[in-house]
Amino acid sequence: VLFILLLSQKVSFFSQKNKLAQFITSLFYISIISLLATTWLTIFYFNQTSILSIIANIIILPILPIIIGLGLIYLFLLSIGTQPLCLTNILNNSYQFINDIAISVEQIPVSHLDFVYISIIPMLLIYTAMLFIIAFIYKHKVSLIYSATILLISAIVYINLEKHSLPNHGYVIYNDNKTTPILTFNNNKATILSPDNSIDTQKFMKDHKQFFSKYNINSLNIDTCYFCNNDIIYKTIEGNTFSIITNNFLKHNTISPKIDIDYVIITKGFYGNIQDILNSFNPKVLVLSADIYFKKHDLLLNECKFLNQNCHSIKNDGAIYQFFND
Repeated sequence: VLFILLLSQKVSFFSQKNKLAQFITSLFYISIISLLATTWLTIFYFNQTSILSIIANIIILPILPIIIGLGLIYLFLLSIGTQPLCLTNILNNSYQFINDIAISVEQIPVSHLDFVYISIIPMLLIYTAMLFIIAFIYKHKVSLIYSATILLISAIVYINLEKHSLPNHGYVIYNDNKTTPILTFNNNKATILSPDNSIDTQKFMKDHKQFFSKYNINSLNIDTCYFCNNDIIYKTIEGNTFSIITNNFLKHNTISPKIDIDYVIITKGFYGNIQDILNSFNPKVLVLSADIYFKKHDLLLNECKFLNQNCHSIKNDGAIYQFFND
């Protein structure tokens, strides 16, 4: 809104003598201004942005005031106990029309960018540069353009330095209320290691979009059999040892002598107690999965405290992660 207000007077520079042409060009330039002004915030918060929203704006904006006006009339009529069927149908059809336009634009190839990332510093540099450009439009001082150029270059340099300094492989024990997957990633590819075969990889990526965007991960696979062999007691990932514990595991494994291990992950399928696990393992950390039911979770956590066992609750303490950069 601020950028539209600052530039609205200058848009008249592009005005036409024809009123219709003037109206269309005004919509076009206001759409461009709003797109430029909101793109970086949209990327920062949602890790996506629409490129062709200008098309939808040009179609929708002219009728939007009419729809808003009808909506206000509709609310007034409802408040006095009247619900006009005709007006209800008009508003429903209007909503459906706007929704269809948005969906149609979204289905155009390269209509939007998804899984993109920007941190707060380059975002602020870009917005400051845009303010300098606006100041130049009003003041016509070349120094303002120089300042804006320096800020934009600084933002680009920062983004590239940040990108190259990010770790390119590692693992995460995710905080997820349905399951506790271990995700490993190497460069642009990631794999979920979990005995749960119901994980939807596309939904998982969307739920954790910021992580996948930040580390430029564009491929996700799932390996449900990584821990499913009962003859394999633990696995090694990035130099650390992991074991996922269920009742089924302890039924099939009698471990003697006890094994030193980095992480023992307790899942919702485990109905025993902490001592049962400590009879077989010497874990550095016991991890309570986020999918454990609340009462069972609290009982296990209290038992860990009683036994002075180092315990990490995914629900309370968040995800566990280890990143590396070669």
